[in-house]
Amino acid sequence: MSSKDKSTAEDYSERHLGSVVLKIRSATVDLYDLVPNPTQPRMGPKDDPELRKNILENNGLLEPILVEPHPNPEYVGKYQIIDGDRRWNNCKILVEADKKEMFRKLPVEICNRTLTEEERLRAWVSIHIHRKDWSVKEKERTAYRLVTIVDRAMAANLLGITIREVDKLVKTFELSDRMSSSPNPDASITYAREIISLPEYIRAEPLESAIVKKINNGIITSSKQIRDLRYILKNEAAKAVFLKEGSTIDEANAMLPGQEVYPVGENITVDLERFENLLKSYSWPMLAELKGKSPVLQRIQECKKLLESMEDIIKK
Repeated sequence: MSSKDKSTAEDYSERHLGSVVLKIRSATVDLYDLVPNPTQPRMGPKDDPELRKNILENNGLLEPILVEPHPNPEYVGKYQIIDGDRRWNNCKILVEADKKEMFRKLPVEICNRTLTEEERLRAWVSIHIHRKDWSVKEKERTAYRLVTIVDRAMAANLLGITIREVDKLVKTFELSDRMSSSPNPDASITYAREIISLPEYIRAEPLESAIVKKINNGIITSSKQIRDLRYILKNEAAKAVFLKEGSTIDEANAMLPGQEVYPVGENITVDLERFENLLKSYSWPMLAELKGKSPVLQRIQECKKLLESMEDIIKK
């Protein structure tokens, strides 16, 4: 705690962040009394015009920045940011670039002591794991970052998952980073998740590199095309076409046996097989992201009733 800090124990309240219990007090501090944490798990650009717009519209930050007394004696009287680095950074832009001096005073929640590295990481993960943007790329990004800060076992413990799941998240993030030349970089994590969900014997090198290259070159443009590889890469003729420079998914698909032999609606056995294979192409991570989506559940229930009715008719 800063030597200038005259607060007492009564000023602090408890805040539970997962297994970490913090004693914090609310305050307003100067922008330049806050210092970013160099080992904060969140990476990527901090400049966010939309966030600055919200700050302007609300005449300041609605959510306080969580801070602690700085662990480095060289920063006496300063606070290190535990959570809120982007908010701090964009207020700094408003002050320095836009000359909005009113945003120098920032609302904060100050811990009564400096945290340990593990406590700091646990608190940060507990805050971010429930945020809306976590499902986009943050979980993979955070797992990757945590592994560079602590070992895999600790990263798994912090995230509440297994070491195997951590390895999968790290691999997915590394794979998405290889798609930097994709015409749709925002979709890179979705593509990476689909590739990782393919059986390992299918996506082994050099096939994985071929998939990434076709994504970067704009030849693969949807998740469905990656799911189609489950069938293409099991067929040697189709796989050979896929591996050719510049070849498309449609060209590889054309090499699969039985294409268009039975148009949809003319052979119920084939149609049911197509339906089954289509459902199998959805990975468990994709289904998990649909948790609680009532329109999807309603459609599944309708399909279930239809299949049960068909079964009853055929049985009779």
